[in-house]
Amino acid sequence: MRACVRARARACVCVGAKYSRYSDREADHRQGPSLVGELPLPLHGANRRFGFKMVEEFVKGNRKLAEYVKTFQSFCESDKQWKARMEFLLRNIEAYPDPDQIDHLLALSMVWANHVFMGCRYSDELLDRVNGMAEGIEVEDAPHFTTRDAVMKQQR
Repeated sequence: MRACVRARARACVCVGAKYSRYSDREADHRQGPSLVGELPLPLHGANRRFGFKMVEEFVKGNRKLAEYVKTFQSFCESDKQWKARMEFLLRNIEAYPDPDQIDHLLALSMVWANHVFMGCRYSDELLDRVNGMAEGIEVEDAPHFTTRDAVMKQQR
């Protein structure tokens, strides 16, 4: 199983913590969510809508949580993708306090990142959920994807 995880990580199939660059510590992510209860998280209510500058300030004040979240960065993610996904994780980590739920949050963050940056399609229900979780995250220079059906409509 571990060899399979590493092979997938090298191929940049980045879904969840098991495919991060820290795959040698794939079970370590189960240790961190207790940090969520220890740290004040100003990520709810009016403060949920903030840009990356506020994320950087939040990270400076919450080093333990920042280091914990950083373990989920994939080696195949660009800085732009990681910053956006880190903001997604920081905004939503308090809703997933149980260590067993972190994989679910990571999967949702990858669904959102894959949809935004690679144009992957998912069910409407899933996209509605992750887009709601990512509401207010602004991605500069996000790629624009056109489906074959949209191109065919334009040509008519």
